[in-house]
Amino acid sequence: MPQIDPKSHANRPLIFAVASLLLVAGVGIGIYLGHDQGNRFPNTGPSAVEVEAIRKIPKPKRPIIENREEQPINETRDALYGLNRADRSIEDDIAILDHLFAQSLTVFHHLPSGTHQEIVRFYQGDNPRRIVYISKESANLDDQS
Repeated sequence: MPQIDPKSHANRPLIFAVASLLLVAGVGIGIYLGHDQGNRFPNTGPSAVEVEAIRKIPKPKRPIIENREEQPINETRDALYGLNRADRSIEDDIAILDHLFAQSLTVFHHLPSGTHQEIVRFYQGDNPRRIVYISKESANLDDQS
C-alpha cells in the first residue's frame, strides 16, 4: 500500500476529502443513534382538544317542516311520506328529498345511479344492505316507477 506523506502538498486534497467524509459519516451516525427510537413516527392524529371540538359538532336532525304530520308508526316507513302534498311548499319537498339523499350518502357513501326504475328499486331495498327507504305501496310512486 502506498504511503501518504502528510507534509506533501499534492496529498492535501485527498486528506481533506477523507477527513470530510469521516466527519459527515460520524455526524450522521451520531444523529441516528441519538434520536428517540420510540418516536420515529410522531403522533399526527387530533389532540384531545380537537377531539372534544369534533364531539361538540351538532348531529344531523330531521328536516323541519311546518305543519308536518308524523307518519303513523304502525305503517311501513316511507322516506317520501308527505311529498307532493298540496298544503306543503316546494321547499318542504326538497327537504324530504334532501333527507333521503343524505341517508344514502351516510350509509352507502354514494348516491344510486342508473335508470329511474333502477334508482327506485335501490330505494325499495335492492341495495347492498337491503334497506327499504320507499315502500312498494308508496303513494308517490305510480305504475311507471
